[in-house]
Amino acid sequence: MLKKDPQGRRIIPFGVPVLMFVTVIILASAGTMGPAHGAVPSGGLSHAVPVVSPVPETDAPDAIDLVSAMASIEPGVALQAIRIAGVLGPRAIEAAGPLMLDDDPRIARLARIALDRAVCGAREPVSVANALFRLLARCMEAPGLDEARKKEVAGQVLAWIGIVATEEHVPALEALFGDPMVGGDALAVVGTIPGRDALDALLTALSGKYPETLRIRAAQLLGDRPESGVIRPLLVASAGKPGPMGWPCLEALARHGVAPEQVFALPPTATATESSLYAHAALSAARALAKQGRQPIAERLFLGLLRHDAPPVIHRRALLGLSTLDNPDILHVALGCMNIPGVRASAIEALARVKAPGLEDRLNDAYRRADAPTRAGLLEVLSRRKAPGLAALLTKARLSDNPELRVKAVRLSGGTPSEADLLALAQRSNPWVRRKALADYFNLAETRLRQGEAEAAAAQYRNILTGAFAEEAMRAALYGLARAGRADDRSLMEARLDDPALGDEAWTLLTDALLAETDRNRARAELTRILPQADSPARRSLVSQALKTLGTTAEAVALKHGYPTRWRVLGPLPNRGGRAFGKSYYPASRTQVGPVFLDGRRLDWEDGEAEGLPARLVLKGRWDDCPEGACYALTEVVQTGETPVTIHVLTDGPFECWLNGAALVSRRGPRGEEGGDAGVKAVFRPGKNRILIKTLRSGEPWNCAVQITDRDGRPLPLRQPRE
Repeated sequence: MLKKDPQGRRIIPFGVPVLMFVTVIILASAGTMGPAHGAVPSGGLSHAVPVVSPVPETDAPDAIDLVSAMASIEPGVALQAIRIAGVLGPRAIEAAGPLMLDDDPRIARLARIALDRAVCGAREPVSVANALFRLLARCMEAPGLDEARKKEVAGQVLAWIGIVATEEHVPALEALFGDPMVGGDALAVVGTIPGRDALDALLTALSGKYPETLRIRAAQLLGDRPESGVIRPLLVASAGKPGPMGWPCLEALARHGVAPEQVFALPPTATATESSLYAHAALSAARALAKQGRQPIAERLFLGLLRHDAPPVIHRRALLGLSTLDNPDILHVALGCMNIPGVRASAIEALARVKAPGLEDRLNDAYRRADAPTRAGLLEVLSRRKAPGLAALLTKARLSDNPELRVKAVRLSGGTPSEADLLALAQRSNPWVRRKALADYFNLAETRLRQGEAEAAAAQYRNILTGAFAEEAMRAALYGLARAGRADDRSLMEARLDDPALGDEAWTLLTDALLAETDRNRARAELTRILPQADSPARRSLVSQALKTLGTTAEAVALKHGYPTRWRVLGPLPNRGGRAFGKSYYPASRTQVGPVFLDGRRLDWEDGEAEGLPARLVLKGRWDDCPEGACYALTEVVQTGETPVTIHVLTDGPFECWLNGAALVSRRGPRGEEGGDAGVKAVFRPGKNRILIKTLRSGEPWNCAVQITDRDGRPLPLRQPRE
């Protein structure tokens, strides 16, 4: 109910769009939405709606509240409308139902929520179901509604019908089985209705009258029915052989306690998927038989699954199922499964909870004769069974020469296994032992870190990084080593910089560790040293940002090492067959940078920046579309006086180089064919010195670097003019 003000007027605290005013018309005008409750709508699904007694009118104040709430233009009325819809039931469905088809998704969503509330709070389920059937007819006959939207809305309405439908609605639902749009949804609703009429409808759907997809769904639903009389029809529908109908019928029959071999035998040519389906059916049959009290047949099926090559999930479930029957053979079977990957925990669980007579003595006898891994599992079984004599066994096991047995005994005694034992187990081949040992090993290291024992924790992480462990363990050790914060361990991070799997983490962690270094000069030196290894833009950016944080830049580092970083580039230029070598597209003697006109095209100089160390100028983007081309690169260096230098041109392909307009050095072949990197002696004059390079590409990526050293090979710190 809505609150009232002192004058008795209703207060509407929320509001919806004006479009929702349509509901007022629906409620106020007879026949707009459809017939009154209990009547059958004309056309469409009229044959599917059962005629029932009319429902008394809902209280008038409630109806007024709904009209007011739905017609209000104030924002936020949705909550009030939904609250009232829960009270009105069928009237709310009549009012809000058509709005599910509204083009405005917000209005459609509000209507859906209101109907959901009306259905879930229904006080007259039959009247609500009738209203929903009328809404379903309207949805399926709605003009201009695309098939996907129509199917979605109809499916939602049928889901609501499934909440309130009773056996008297079965004929209406069965009439929809043949509809390709809603047949499957209607069948699913019938599957939830108890009673003979619903069962008969499902059996009818199983017959050959309907499409195969509907028959398959009917078989699945029949598998969940508690009534008798479904086994024979399912056997007939299966046709006694594997196939599209055979497999679902096999599983449905299994849920009624029919063993798979009673339906059909697994063919010798069965695929892995078919074998798995057959095994799952045997498992379902064994469970059903156990519930029916037919223990011998259930035991036979469980044991048969455990003796055959089946997926671990089948072995696990069969073991646990057998344990509920207290079968005396379970010890022998479970011991055989103790060392099967993915089954060990279930074998332990089964032995821990089974109540077979004389099992305690047999467990102790098996423990004395078992190998160490099996003993470790049996120790846990005996501990969970609170077996007498356990304390003596644990004391002796803690002194064993087998680390797995020692660790298990220490854990069961409430202690903490040693680091050495955990590390030894972490390198074992048994996956379940390795995973648990690694987890405990890392937990021990974390505990040490929290307690301030950084050196001990770091030693553990070093053991992982220097051992043969999986990528996940290596990654965890890298992060742990970084948290330990020891400068001596940074070399282990650096050793992983080129690791394909861990390289990115190693770069990030090493950079962070160097940023945490108290000696900023040392940190800058280390970052400068690893900068040449930064082989991707992301890694170069990472180091550059770190250097910037420490008060310098990657550009400053490159200049200090004799590498110009600011360039201007022109190209790409024609180079088919290497003809650009020796051909002048741009006069080297020109002192002013200007455009080049080539075949009616204008080419302008662009800014370029060399990155990393060596500071390479790498050209990408549109340059990649020119596998054979040439390019000019121009840089300037400022010197205060005349300086003898050596200029090293680092590029993969042929090139030509000029200094201050004069030819300096060239190489016609690829790098390596003519003596490697070119180093040529030159003299810088006071002021600006212009270095112009023309590089030729013949397939390799565009890249070029220039390093300037003194005559003794030491890098010459550079200064470049700022344009």
